[in-house]
Amino acid sequence: MPKRITLRLIIILSVLCCSAGYGTIIFNNKISSHSSSAVPDRAPKKVDNPVNQVTSGSIIYRLPNSERLTQIALDTTVDMAISGIVNRVKVEQSFTNPSNEWVEGVYVFPLPENSAVDRMTMHIGNRILEGQIKEREEARKIYQAAKDAGKKASLVEQKRPNIFTASVANIPPGESITIAIEYQQSVLVDNDTFSIRFPMAVKDRYVPGEKIATPKDALGTSPNTHRVTDASTVTPPSDPLVDRPIHMTIHLKPGFNTAKVASSYHNIHVTNEGQQNQYINLTNSAQLERDFELVWTAKPNLTPDLAVFTQKKGGHHYLMVMAAPVNKTPSHYPKTPREVIFIIDSSGSMHGSSMDQAKQALAEAIMRLDKGDRFNIIDFDTQFTPLFTEAMPAININKKSGLQFTKSLEADGGTDPLEAIKFAFTSKKIPSQPLLRQIIFLTDGQVSNEHEIIDTVRQYIDQDKFFTIGIGSAPNSYLMTKLADYGRGAFTYIGEVKEVRTKMTELFSKLESPALTDIQLSLPSNVQAEQANDVIPDLYAGETLTAVFKLNTLPSSLEITGKTMDGQYTKTLHLRDASDATGIDVLWARRKIERLMDAYNTLWGEEEKAYAKIPITKLAIDYHLVSKFTSLVATDITPSRPGLEHLATKAVTNKMDLSMFTPRKIAYQVQTATNSSLWMLLGLLLMFIAFIWRKKGRHG
Repeated sequence: MPKRITLRLIIILSVLCCSAGYGTIIFNNKISSHSSSAVPDRAPKKVDNPVNQVTSGSIIYRLPNSERLTQIALDTTVDMAISGIVNRVKVEQSFTNPSNEWVEGVYVFPLPENSAVDRMTMHIGNRILEGQIKEREEARKIYQAAKDAGKKASLVEQKRPNIFTASVANIPPGESITIAIEYQQSVLVDNDTFSIRFPMAVKDRYVPGEKIATPKDALGTSPNTHRVTDASTVTPPSDPLVDRPIHMTIHLKPGFNTAKVASSYHNIHVTNEGQQNQYINLTNSAQLERDFELVWTAKPNLTPDLAVFTQKKGGHHYLMVMAAPVNKTPSHYPKTPREVIFIIDSSGSMHGSSMDQAKQALAEAIMRLDKGDRFNIIDFDTQFTPLFTEAMPAININKKSGLQFTKSLEADGGTDPLEAIKFAFTSKKIPSQPLLRQIIFLTDGQVSNEHEIIDTVRQYIDQDKFFTIGIGSAPNSYLMTKLADYGRGAFTYIGEVKEVRTKMTELFSKLESPALTDIQLSLPSNVQAEQANDVIPDLYAGETLTAVFKLNTLPSSLEITGKTMDGQYTKTLHLRDASDATGIDVLWARRKIERLMDAYNTLWGEEEKAYAKIPITKLAIDYHLVSKFTSLVATDITPSRPGLEHLATKAVTNKMDLSMFTPRKIAYQVQTATNSSLWMLLGLLLMFIAFIWRKKGRHG
């Protein structure tokens, strides 16, 4: 009798363990954080949801019985045309429907956070469908009606400023399709280095909050929560073994003779076509695993201090000005004592090379602190742990403690930085001498509640400065740049361990240099101007000011005013040598929408939001841009799916970045912050014991 009871107990425990493991893997969204009023003890880490492992060109499918199906992309092609400071990009993805059913596909892809998506075409067999811009709800109704009528249709929507989805309805069995998305972006300029980034992957993202109602036909692996209400629409499954090849061609016309053209993380082939033209190709082995970055520099003394581009369209003039008002740090400035607060992400998504990069970057930063500085380190995952209760002097014993604290960090747990950020802002004391307070945020930014985090920084920033360091192969650059924007700081990206020292030296030269603050741009009184950037961020040594205007007439000059440690700063830029360019109007509209969205995201009342939505929608429709409130939709005229044929919506597994995994981690199941695998393993072990025990009992 006791043996039977024991056997039954083992079986019950095994079932409970397996259930706990499975339930944790799928649905654990509950977050707990320590109060910032006390120093928390490190607690067991909790589960991170499998979220947003999105690669460019991944179509999501689901069968009627919800069985997932792998769909291999036949081809991914990217064509870029960089002319001066404007980059025009066309992304083509070709897929085949391998099933014997008519299907609807949902295509999830990342794009640069500053991209202006203005065109979409879809090729299915001999059909070419051109997308038209409509208000979001109207576009959905048009798409749904065409889908129900058996017509080929497509719909492109913005889920985040850097994540989009394209739905494709009524794809016949065995037929191939090609989706082409076109967008425009401005080139980044920093310290005489020009660059563009093309996101090739979005890693697993953490979804905080309590589970809420989720549509039954949702394709995502995570349910909606009260803090991320659309989680189920942006969380496709992932697999590190899926093949995702990419082909890329870039035509570079910088407008000057280049000294260097290089890719930071991919192998490329560069062909010179004349003195100021280069053709760049990716090697054939490239995969959609990590972000692509192209950088180029001018030959000595050829980098312009001022670049002016103009366009006339629709009775308006558009003006883009790029200037470097603060070229270098004057040597006579004394170093200002600083209070530096480091916030480091040790969540599960940082596992592997990302954690190594972050720890090395933090160690480099600690070693550069002067004795007159103060510092603290705040480690976070699902919860947070500060090194000190408040910032301490950067003397050797405290720096040694900081290095030991950094070395001990391990990547697991969820990604919930809110309480850590609040602690960084609220733990400051009133010092006997004024300190320049700087907060440095080291993370891959793999979260789905970006607006919560951005709004927290906006509310607490006061006179502090907020700098961000993006870590890993595909950080959330939208979150990083927006936090640095609101925090009057700068964004630095570290993609490999070998870059840490160089990138941290560049960042600290900015941290230690005086900024040009309270920047204002003034045009002659006879010019009626509408500026895309109402607020100009602070500029540090080597940074470039970029401003875009919509004007009634072109001005002859532009005046920049601001404040430095020496007092008032004034510089007049003469705009006589302007170059003609195309696409400045689209870039102006994209930046204007971004600023209007910044204001929209601070509103709480539904009536206020409805009112603020009107100018954003109008602007997006006028300039044919995809936004939060507008989408591109295309429909065929004649039905192609027979009325009795079933339409299945299917999901494709996306490619996962292997750099964050070690053999041990893969062996215990791909996870970003959980002990669910251990529960599952324990349950299976107990089942095995019960089986052996029962077998022995029978033979006995």
